[in-house]
Amino acid sequence: MTSTLLRTSIALLCVLGLACTTPEPTDDATALDIPADPAVLAVYENGEVTRDDLDAMVLELPPIERQQAYGDDAEAWYRQLINEIVIDRVLGAEIETLEASDDPILQAERREIERQTIIDAFLEGNLPPLEEVTDQDVETFYAANIDRYKRQERRMVLHLFKRRDASTDIEALKGEVAALRDRVVAGESFDLIATEESDSEARHRGGRLGWMTADQVAPELAEIIFSLPVGEPSEPLITVEGVHLFVAERAVDGKDFSIDEVGPVIFRQLSNDRLRDALRTLTESMGMPEGSYVASESELETLLATDDPSAVLLRIGELEVTAGRFVQMQRENVEMQLTSVGLLEALQRRAMVYEHAVGVGLGQDPEVLELIRRRQQRSALARLRQQGVQRKLSSEPDRLRGYYDNNQLRFSTPLRLETRQLRVAIAGGGDRAMARLEALASGDGSLDAVATELDGTINELGWRTLAELTGDDARLAGLLTQLEVGGISPPIRDETHLTVVEVTGRREPEAQPFETVLDPVRAEYLADHGQELYRDWIEEKLEDVRLVVIDERLPTGPGQQLTESPEPPSS
Repeated sequence: MTSTLLRTSIALLCVLGLACTTPEPTDDATALDIPADPAVLAVYENGEVTRDDLDAMVLELPPIERQQAYGDDAEAWYRQLINEIVIDRVLGAEIETLEASDDPILQAERREIERQTIIDAFLEGNLPPLEEVTDQDVETFYAANIDRYKRQERRMVLHLFKRRDASTDIEALKGEVAALRDRVVAGESFDLIATEESDSEARHRGGRLGWMTADQVAPELAEIIFSLPVGEPSEPLITVEGVHLFVAERAVDGKDFSIDEVGPVIFRQLSNDRLRDALRTLTESMGMPEGSYVASESELETLLATDDPSAVLLRIGELEVTAGRFVQMQRENVEMQLTSVGLLEALQRRAMVYEHAVGVGLGQDPEVLELIRRRQQRSALARLRQQGVQRKLSSEPDRLRGYYDNNQLRFSTPLRLETRQLRVAIAGGGDRAMARLEALASGDGSLDAVATELDGTINELGWRTLAELTGDDARLAGLLTQLEVGGISPPIRDETHLTVVEVTGRREPEAQPFETVLDPVRAEYLADHGQELYRDWIEEKLEDVRLVVIDERLPTGPGQQLTESPEPPSS
């Protein structure tokens, strides 16, 4: 049985490339006695690291991590593990204080480690043997689902459009578009021409319709757009609405992914499917405590759609999963390719296993209790590392102040706009409404008068940040930021409505005092420079204890020194 917490801690050092080297010995460090015993790989003040110590740490890693954790540079990997062992010991004296804390977050974390360890122990001893996924299984799945592994060609499509009305001479309009095409061919910017000449709402984006695949447009248009040489404008195209001109500015070729490319993904999916089926079989006869609740598929869809993070999706025994936690779990388990229903079922099955395992006394098994203790200790060590980094950052306030001074715009208040929205139904008069709304955006009339004229609906949107406006409609933010108070956006179209938005108030960004934004400054600094800070903290700790790694005694390849893996806890 492996420890996720240990893997996380190792990953912090190895995968992120932090503390990858042992500090050079100082004159004081070289004064430490080097034992003659060849099993001693490193010495530090009041301690040493032996091959057995290294064995114990390496054996807690899954075999694949033993082979791949540090690529081909095995000695560097072993030095890093020695650093980990020494830091663990240096921090060990602080663990008891942390474990005795009544902090509810720490206590919840310890309970979750206990819970997951009991589940893992029960499954290891009771889960039916899983049928191995073979190469033939992967090939069969690939052949049966070949369409999943095709990527369609995508093109960045630019569009210029001249609208026709009842009095339009269509051939004359086609001639106008042909003349615009000639200007593009001669080297003028399509963006500028579309901005100045097009009647399409895309003119506000330089004519860009965005990235498209052939199945996103009408077949007759797809045939034209996807046969164009990149960068070359189409011939004018007449439709009932008017005359169009298209350009494929960029293209990403379609691709059929080979089985070699997607084989590992298929392997993981089939393995997860078999694990899910085995878990379902194991739990068929297990009941749930009275008062349990698991959302049905329709309830799950409704509860997630309400966007209420406190909505309860599952309650079994002491376990309660809210919508907010569920969404977080979905992000954490994205590689498992689980649907929302599949993830909820997995949580339900594991909760049932936990209740059953506790019921049969596994939570009192000495070996399981020891594994719980070790996992909780590893979690405590990881937290102490975080606290150490935080203390180092607090002891060097110039780091944060300098970061703030160089990034003040990041810590200003966001631009906020107070807005009103006018929506007009397209059915029965879309062209007339578009023309009237475009005139409104140019200053002809008021929002209220045009709403009455076009039988539209005005919605007060209130104060919004750009992020909130983008969430409403990705096109809005770019259109509104340039408007002064009283300005009205060009119309944008969806399937059923045309929309314009009036800016009725602006609050410009304002720099915030350093003390006011200290917490976000610290969070941003750690995101940008956390690796550097962690490396500095590790080096200080190792220098304090005068660590010396005896390089010539390190194993020369991954797994050279390994003994048999310890037996898993019995259930």
